[in-house]
Amino acid sequence: SVSKFTDYELKAYAKAGVVADEVISSMRTVAAFGGEKREVERYEKNLVFAQRWGIRKGIVMGFFTGFVWCLIFLCYALAFWYGSTLVLDEGEYTPGTVIQIFLSVIVGALNLGNASPCLEAFATGRAAATSIFETIDRKPIIDCMSEDGYKLDRIKGEIEFHNVTFHYPSRPEVKILNDLNMVIKPGEMTALVGPSGAGKSTALQLIQRFYDPCEGMVTVDGHDIRSLNIQWLRDQIGIVEQEPVLFSTTIAENIRYGREDATMEDIVQAAKEANAYNFIMDLPQGYFFQWNLEQ
Repeated sequence: SVSKFTDYELKAYAKAGVVADEVISSMRTVAAFGGEKREVERYEKNLVFAQRWGIRKGIVMGFFTGFVWCLIFLCYALAFWYGSTLVLDEGEYTPGTVIQIFLSVIVGALNLGNASPCLEAFATGRAAATSIFETIDRKPIIDCMSEDGYKLDRIKGEIEFHNVTFHYPSRPEVKILNDLNMVIKPGEMTALVGPSGAGKSTALQLIQRFYDPCEGMVTVDGHDIRSLNIQWLRDQIGIVEQEPVLFSTTIAENIRYGREDATMEDIVQAAKEANAYNFIMDLPQGYFFQWNLEQ
């Protein structure tokens, strides 16, 4: 019961932490729409659930602790009564021997009592470790570290969608792509245009094999991408996300990310083609300027 209550309590605190993280990272948006009070209420609501489970856990732990100390005092009473009986009625032991045994009982009982608070820590650790080991033991459907699949000797880059139907695992009732057929020829510039939620980003994620189609297949040069080595496939793809991310390292290392063998000349050329060369050179140390998340 303690482990179960602790698990529920940790989940409630985790939800509250997610709310806090969302609000802090989007502070300006929350302030712009006057959502401070609403977000505080949402945070407190999750804390109330954590408090309820914490109280239940405390009741169980209090009952268990009281039970342990009850056993300790019963051990004292038993030692006094039985020791007196052996000395006075039967004369088998001397008072000194009885005192030694009684002191041993006291030490053992005190150690048992001192161990009881640790049981809560064990229960908390067990609940936390359960979710961690579930994540560690989980077998991903698409294993990015797998060495399976083959690598093409030469690649032209023709991408084709064959009757692709897809929905996200969390929303199986909503079809994002329905019987999509599309051919992207090598060297062509292809634009996917549509409203939000039409599946533009999803189509790109299928090419990168973040997901596999529910029906149909995506091919590169006629090869189903599910039969290709996933690391090799992603090495052939260059991508600029809607919201670029900078890691806490130098500008040069951020540009080199994904292609570790890129030389400094390659980095400079990539920056020029992306029209980023001038403002990078305006930084204090240019390409070796150390970026951090606080900037």
